[in-house]
Amino acid sequence: MADALSRRDSDMPAVRAVSAPTFALYDDLREEHLSDPQAQELRVQLAAGIAPNGWTLVDDMLLFRGRLFVPDASLIWPHLLQEAHGSHEGAQKTLHRFRASFFNAHAHRLVRDYVRGCAICQRNKTEHLRPAGLLQPWPIPEHVWSDIAMDFVEGFPRVGGKSVILTVVDHFSKMAHFIALSHPYSASSMTRAFFDNIVRLHGFPCSIVSDRDTVFTSSFWEELFKLANVRLLRGSEFHPQTDGQSEVTNRIIVMYLRCLAGDRPRSWLQWLPWAEFCYNTSFQSALRATPFEVVYGRPPPPLVSYIPGSAKVAAVDRQLRDRDVFLAEIRDRLQLAQDVMKDHQ
Repeated sequence: MADALSRRDSDMPAVRAVSAPTFALYDDLREEHLSDPQAQELRVQLAAGIAPNGWTLVDDMLLFRGRLFVPDASLIWPHLLQEAHGSHEGAQKTLHRFRASFFNAHAHRLVRDYVRGCAICQRNKTEHLRPAGLLQPWPIPEHVWSDIAMDFVEGFPRVGGKSVILTVVDHFSKMAHFIALSHPYSASSMTRAFFDNIVRLHGFPCSIVSDRDTVFTSSFWEELFKLANVRLLRGSEFHPQTDGQSEVTNRIIVMYLRCLAGDRPRSWLQWLPWAEFCYNTSFQSALRATPFEVVYGRPPPPLVSYIPGSAKVAAVDRQLRDRDVFLAEIRDRLQLAQDVMKDHQ
């Protein structure tokens, strides 16, 4: 039976890790700054005091406004693009992750071409079209986590009794939490999960937008939030666009999990926290920032790749080594699949 992760291209799934460049990469970049003609010209301009504003030289490395310069002819471009596109987001969000640490005047073109040529994105993403008719969006909230939307994503392989994801997204900051639930769920069990994961962190919202699921229309749910002075707003039947924020969030989390756990569907629960972190640290064009930055007031911390042997606890070292071996195995499978596709063409 088809599930949420295997409805499309189940025979050629893929996995990618959410990570950042290791320190060895910076050593390679430093060597390129000493030999690359483009970098050498910038070094000469800095020595003569005629370099454009923003350029500095730190530890034999060229920086533009605090970001490492990557020459056009650099040999590490494939690795940098792969790291920035590790969560298989669009060109804009991938470019934002790249520009957080690196600089190149032509990065937009390089990132766009790389994303367009990503075979995993081509297989797992759907086409986005503007809906017909005039849109009537909800009023813009005044505070973070004051107005939220909730929905369910069902059909995942059952792991530890969990097969449903409750998505809760803030209308103001676009931050979301993804809560794994067991099926069948009730108003009581879902309310307990809501209190443990949302109210505990953000308090009671002012309003909740949802569809007409039996949980959201139950007398238990209505009476509970009536006592908490929370407005319950429900969409019309057969009109999912009423809660467009949840629909978009649902589509994104399924896409993330399909890319991260498509090869091993029963590992989706393990990847769910990483998918949530990736979603909340991705650049939002409407915000011109990340949801993490809107809520916490600072940029999200980077995730550094593991260097074998650096962990002092053997269990931690073994777990991270197993992760890297697993990802290397997946990359080999993807390369084999691409070679087979080329032979058929």
